[in-house]
Amino acid sequence: MTPVAGSARAAALIAMAAAACLGAPRLAAQSDASAVPALVVAYPAQQFSLDPLHTFSTTEAQLFTAVYEGLVAYDPITLNPVAGQAERWEISRDRTTYTFHLRPDARFSNGDPLHAEDFRASWLRILDPGAAAEYSFLFDVIEGVAEYRSGAVDDPRRVGIRAVSDRVLEVELAEPADHFLKVLAHHSFSAIHPSYLGALNWDRAGQLIGNGPFRVTSWTERELALERNEHYWGRTQVELERVVIRFFDEPEAVTRGFLEGDIHWANTWANDRQLSPYVVANPLFATTYFYFRSDREPFDDERVRHGLALLLPWDELRNSSQMFFPSDVLVPDIADYPEVAGIRERDERRGLRLLDQAGFARGRGLPAISIKVAAGSLAVPVAELMRDTWQGLLGVEVAVQEFRYRDLLEEIRGGDFTLAHQTWVGDFADPLTFLQMWMRSSNLNDARYLSRQYDRAVQRALRAAGAERLQALAQAEEMLLEEAVILPISHMVAFNLVNRGRVDGWFPNALDIHPFRFIRFRAVQGPRGVAVAPGAAAAPAPAAAGG
Repeated sequence: MTPVAGSARAAALIAMAAAACLGAPRLAAQSDASAVPALVVAYPAQQFSLDPLHTFSTTEAQLFTAVYEGLVAYDPITLNPVAGQAERWEISRDRTTYTFHLRPDARFSNGDPLHAEDFRASWLRILDPGAAAEYSFLFDVIEGVAEYRSGAVDDPRRVGIRAVSDRVLEVELAEPADHFLKVLAHHSFSAIHPSYLGALNWDRAGQLIGNGPFRVTSWTERELALERNEHYWGRTQVELERVVIRFFDEPEAVTRGFLEGDIHWANTWANDRQLSPYVVANPLFATTYFYFRSDREPFDDERVRHGLALLLPWDELRNSSQMFFPSDVLVPDIADYPEVAGIRERDERRGLRLLDQAGFARGRGLPAISIKVAAGSLAVPVAELMRDTWQGLLGVEVAVQEFRYRDLLEEIRGGDFTLAHQTWVGDFADPLTFLQMWMRSSNLNDARYLSRQYDRAVQRALRAAGAERLQALAQAEEMLLEEAVILPISHMVAFNLVNRGRVDGWFPNALDIHPFRFIRFRAVQGPRGVAVAPGAAAAPAPAAAGG
């Protein structure tokens, strides 16, 4: 999933989170203490969708944990799969057939029963070749999906997704895949109500029908209001009665609302020393990188890409004073993954030699280079240094163009760029989430990287298990780095502003996904004989860097 590009305030937030000299201010009570308190969450103003067909941002991934639930869901601490709409499942001896048993009380938020066929039909909707759903490639592990998505096969009965009965869904994999249950928690595997199957632009048509722990009661540009879904199988486990997501243009308004007790959790805010005890910062399974469009001459030649990359001053580009975890690799640290090395330092002599071998001696004949980045992100000064370096050494024309994040995505899809910037947050805690997207069959392969050798390496990983699997994934990553398709810059940190003295069930984790199903208000204990208002705020639990 792709988050909004990195913030320029990030270094200040680390300092705020670590500031031990500040006392914890007592937040004001929630304004309307007479009403049942709602969990109020603040996000920057943005466009988003609740249709699984075209959702890929971190905001959407978080909101889906409220409105939808798949066969499995995320554990709030480990992110491992836990039972969702499926109460149990069996895996065949050869590890290729998964049989999921839906809960007898699985229902949509309008009370309609949720059937196995609803999952099958929803998944086939995403797999329709004409849909061009960004995450359809995640389904390729299932038998027949790759052929169906490409249009080579048009009979859905040849896809290994079968509704055996109303409550039993059988999924047949093309080959054993150890990551399957992890990826199944991704929001693309949600089931939509049958009335939405042939509809377009249904997001705000009345009260959206989902199947998660909450139901949508209203949706405007400024607010998404949710109430507990009384038809949810686990409704007695959901303690929050209401959730309100508010969207702000001005971070200062979020800061005021948080300090006044009207906002409990925020993803955007203006710096204020009083907020320091409430800032939670933790390493994120995410990487900021640049990538070449690799199917257009002359940048389809790895000698050109690698040669240009070797001319760059990497010690300046990956400046530890400007970013959290500078890195020359794409996949962040994860247990047992083999060490991989990317381009770590400048080698001007070798870079010029590679360009000469490709027919561009000292850059002569190279076409203009277009670098497109998200405005205000840490990628801007990096791109400007790239521009200055290549123009100074080679005399080639280089343009850096900044776009609002959503506009940048449209520009990239249009394909008119040489390099583009992206920050990618893993969809599940596994190296595959950073590597499968560069396969020829992926709808997220914005680099247009087409390598049969690379595809074979990832396919080997899909067939393997344990150390053999991780080694195959590491070999695939080395190809991306050695061929300079991907130029990693840094790994990322997740920042949240949370009143953890008032909010319980919220845990920092590597994907920055916090399922609403588990969040609740802490009980506020006053002195004996003293009543505490329902919306009263409690002093926060410590929330320094590292959460």
